[in-house]
This record gives sequence, structure tokens and C-alpha cells, in this order.
Amino acid sequence: MKISVENCFKQKYDDLWTGAAKKFSHCELVSNGYDVVDHIYENSMMIVGLNPSIGKNDKPQKFFEKLNSNSYPRYYRTIFDFAYECGFDMNFSYADIFAMRCSSQKHILNAIKENQQFKVFCIEQFCLFKEILLLAKPSVIVVANSYAKQWFVKGEDCLNNKHAFTIEKDDEIGTYRIKEDSALNNVPVFFSGMLSGQHSLDLGSRERLVWHIKRILKR
Repeated sequence: MKISVENCFKQKYDDLWTGAAKKFSHCELVSNGYDVVDHIYENSMMIVGLNPSIGKNDKPQKFFEKLNSNSYPRYYRTIFDFAYECGFDMNFSYADIFAMRCSSQKHILNAIKENQQFKVFCIEQFCLFKEILLLAKPSVIVVANSYAKQWFVKGEDCLNNKHAFTIEKDDEIGTYRIKEDSALNNVPVFFSGMLSGQHSLDLGSRERLVWHIKRILKR
């Protein structure tokens, strides 16, 4: 089932950004606006990224991005191809942990280190991301960014994100499962490098990841 993220979350993101604009009036990570994918699919594959990018000539804007087979940003082409290889056509979900538009995650890391209040703002974004994930009830999750993993996993890298997930290794399926009292309990999770871009997975690693995901879904 297709679910409108915009209908469910627009007010929450607007309220969060209104509050952040008052606290961080000169921060581009806030003033650039937010970008959230406009829909998700229930009981499908969820691919998780860190944050949406922004081009040099892009204007500050708050919007819910519409992804479809005929029109989507260049970044998502590889994401769509990957989902298709895993057995999903258009009916897969994508969500970033952070909604703030930024071309380099180094800016996010630096802002978090320099300002504790900004880290709180990031945690608030993570909470909205988690709500989206709970709404999607994915059959499998692929976290395709190493820093995103640090936010996703409770206790990872001392980020102290109490809203992150508790995960456990499952030797039978050869990956992790979420372990918490929610709709996400026992959902398989894969942690990988980026699926597109300069530092994306090599072809062999990508093929193994696709094979592994398809094998688990057949179970």
C-alpha cells in the first residue's frame, strides 16, 4: 500500500524547521530548508540514506520530493536500479535520517560537534524518520551510509541517540535484525556503503548484497 508522507508529516517538519530557524538563524543546514520523499510503500524494502543533497544553484526550499519512473533526480537512478535488481519495481521505499539539505556530510558532523543544541535538532529529525519507518513496516531495511548506521544503531560511536534501534546478529540469515517492541521487531537490516556516488559499492559487493537480500526475502 502506498502511503503519503507529506499528508502525514508536513506539519511536523514545518513545526520543527520553524523552531530551528529561531535557534540557528545563520545556519545553512537549516536555512536551506528540508527535502523529504513524498511517499513510502508498506511492507516493502526500505533504503535508508543520511540526508538529501543540494546543488550550487538550488534555492532554499521546503518540499516533499516526488519520485517516479519518469522523473527523479540523477542521484536516485542507481537507487531505482538497485531496488529493481532486488525484485522491487517502483514499490520500494526510501527515507533519509535527516531532512536537511546538504552537499557534504562533513558539514553535519562539524555542526554536531560544535553545538549540542544542533545535535538535539538532529535527534528530532531522527525521531520523525523513525515514525516514517514504523509507518512503512518494511520487510527489509538497507542502511546505505556508514554515518547513517551510527545514528541507526543504539550505542554506536557514542552518539547517545536513545531513540536508535537495538539490533542483534542473526547467524541463520547472516545479517542483523531489529529487536524492540514495535512493528519493526525482527525486521532484517543490512548495513552497506553508498549505492551511488564517488564512494559507492564496487560491483562485486553490490551483487552479493542483492543476492543476500533476495535470498532472505524468499524465506
